[in-house]
Amino acid sequence: MFRLTTSRIRELIRTISFSAITLFILTSCATPTQSIVTQIPVTPINTPTPTVQPSPTPIIPQVVFIADENDAHRINDPVRSTLISLTEQDGWRLEEMDFVPTELDINVVKVVVVIQPDPAISELSSTYPEIKFIAIGSENLERRDNLSLLGPDGFRQDQLAFLAGYLSAVLTFDWRIGAISDVPLETRPIIDNSFSNGMKFYCGLCLLSYPPFHTYPMDAFIGSEDPEQEWLVGADFMLSNSVDTVFFYAHEINLSVASLLTENDVLLLGVTSPPESLKSSWIATLKMSPELVLESRWDDVLNNDGGWVEPIPITLEDINTELLSEGKQRFFEKLLFDVLAGFVEPSAISP
Repeated sequence: MFRLTTSRIRELIRTISFSAITLFILTSCATPTQSIVTQIPVTPINTPTPTVQPSPTPIIPQVVFIADENDAHRINDPVRSTLISLTEQDGWRLEEMDFVPTELDINVVKVVVVIQPDPAISELSSTYPEIKFIAIGSENLERRDNLSLLGPDGFRQDQLAFLAGYLSAVLTFDWRIGAISDVPLETRPIIDNSFSNGMKFYCGLCLLSYPPFHTYPMDAFIGSEDPEQEWLVGADFMLSNSVDTVFFYAHEINLSVASLLTENDVLLLGVTSPPESLKSSWIATLKMSPELVLESRWDDVLNNDGGWVEPIPITLEDINTELLSEGKQRFFEKLLFDVLAGFVEPSAISP
């Protein structure tokens, strides 16, 4: 029977221990297993860069001004100046025309101001209800929500002549007054009658207190054939009939004739501002002033408040306070209010 001796056991233990140590060392020195990572190729995504679009040009609102081709009442310039001021303060643009167009751009045009007495404005305002229209001095038009009428009865020359006759009578002793005008032939009876009615409204029968006992007021009309000569004839007619105050219903003052009258102590008034050389003898200027209504009504226009109706104002300017006192001026302004309000009708006055 096989027996393990002590020495044999010791040798066996040493052998096992050595084998274990050797195995441990070999295991520790072995190269570790490395993981294999497979890389999947990634296709890059091209994100398009957004294109910067230019900002659209802002639309500038536009006011169209259709002027009076003849400008017989000399209101184109004051209306134009007022519209320039109003559009500039609002950042708008003014476009001027000399005719009534058939088409308008509703994206641009916001207001149309027309002086020409053209009936086409009624149809145009009906076609474009989005646009506000203001008709100045156009007769026989009917107001609508977008069509305002400034002077629906036209340019009341009778009112202006009536007021001039009244003011001349107020300031002239014995009411020895006269008028020189260059209005068209068909308008002359209106001017003559209205000027005379203005005088009668103040003095009634206007009976004279001393000779010469002429029938006043005197009137002279300037034609187109030889206006220079006719102005001189008119001035001579006034002087020979002892006229003390002359009303010029003419937008072009004949300076030589006016000077001849003032040299003979005749006082003057008219419808256009006088030159410096005439101011000492110039009582005042009577003007039609529709631009005043445009100024006062402009906010209404911007707020889409249309369809209003107003008379064309008549203003008293270039006042010579040495000839027209403050009291008489207030007296005149009371009548001016009544005339414009329709309480006094120039053609319906009798002494």
